[in-house]
Amino acid sequence: YSLAAGGSGQVRIGGAYAVAVSTSATLSCGHALTVGAKDLALAAGGSAALRADKAVDVTSNHKIELRAKTDFALHAKDIALTADHKATIKSSGDVVIKGQKVAQN
Repeated sequence: YSLAAGGSGQVRIGGAYAVAVSTSATLSCGHALTVGAKDLALAAGGSAALRADKAVDVTSNHKIELRAKTDFALHAKDIALTADHKATIKSSGDVVIKGQKVAQN
């Protein structure tokens, strides 16, 4: 099965649509790619990676949650956390802050 368009193309479906691939699939775009949905879920049975040569922007009008059943690590050259109201750090164990210099307001 092959679908090709030399110029612009469009597929319209009035009901549900599903694509199943038994081995691997690739979706590539030479410029911008937009995915829009009322609700969107991405699931991976193994690992998942999000890579960008420039900034990655995650925006929500509500809560953003990151959940991990094991450790969660955030690595960057610099990290800035900013809250418009209050910020809370909670742990059922020790909270350790390490740095060459730890400043307090």
